[in-house]
Amino acid sequence: MKIFSFKADVRTAFNTCKRVLMDLDCEIEIESCEQGIIEAKMPGSLFAYGYNITIKIKNSELHIISETLGIQIIDWGTNKENEDAIAQDIAKLLK
Repeated sequence: MKIFSFKADVRTAFNTCKRVLMDLDCEIEIESCEQGIIEAKMPGSLFAYGYNITIKIKNSELHIISETLGIQIIDWGTNKENEDAIAQDIAKLLK
């Protein structure tokens, strides 16, 4: 899980998260600004069937979680890379 703070209002942070996920070709399955949650599926790669991405917005913090879909046991660091990349893209847009 990647956690970082932001200084924007919740609505702006929420919309920015959605924009970043859509730019990454994620399919947003659940979104609720009121509850501060976005759940999406990220396309797979050569090493995985895909990823579940969850972003939770709490008290000016973003919690980004990437989890491998399917039966894959080892993620080879891809989930951390996904979390870091998403966090960096969001941070750039929220500055």
